Amino acid sequence: INAKHFDGIDNGIYGLKFGASGWENCYNFSISSNGYYRISKYQNDVYSELTPWTTSSALYTGSATNKLEVHVYSNYTEFYVNGQYLKRLDITPFGSTAGLEVYYNQTIYFDDLYIKSLSAGDNNYSSNNNSSSNILFSEDFQTYDNNWYSNYNFKDSNYIYINTFDDPNN
Repeated sequence: INAKHFDGIDNGIYGLKFGASGWENCYNFSISSNGYYRISKYQNDVYSELTPWTTSSALYTGSATNKLEVHVYSNYTEFYVNGQYLKRLDITPFGSTAGLEVYYNQTIYFDDLYIKSLSAGDNNYSSNNNSSSNILFSEDFQTYDNNWYSNYNFKDSNYIYINTFDDPNN
């Protein structure tokens, strides 16, 4: 997904929720407009940081658009920002639900969300692989066709989930 900080506080949190089975069991790949990222999880509704707030030259600051990618495999996950590899963590998904997050008083523009299935045994997934056969969900935020984001005001610290209906082992 592409995410752009439009207004609000500079150290507010926004990003992706993934590998989830509800609000109580999920992973978060979060960034802030001042150039930091964090990877965390909720397990049985208990929060823990997997990677504390860390700066990266791959992150654009201010109101620039950042492309966030999470590649989830059966027992590890890779994280990318703007096409640059950040890190790999040995984590197993709780489930197959994904979503977006925005915390604190800020407005974030999201665009071009793709949730894709990896080919069996494909550990060299290309972020440019947009063939329709592997896209489980897409949203370009140009219309209200998917109806899953139209009633949310992100300035009130809301988040939304989408279920990909894909096997979490994929």
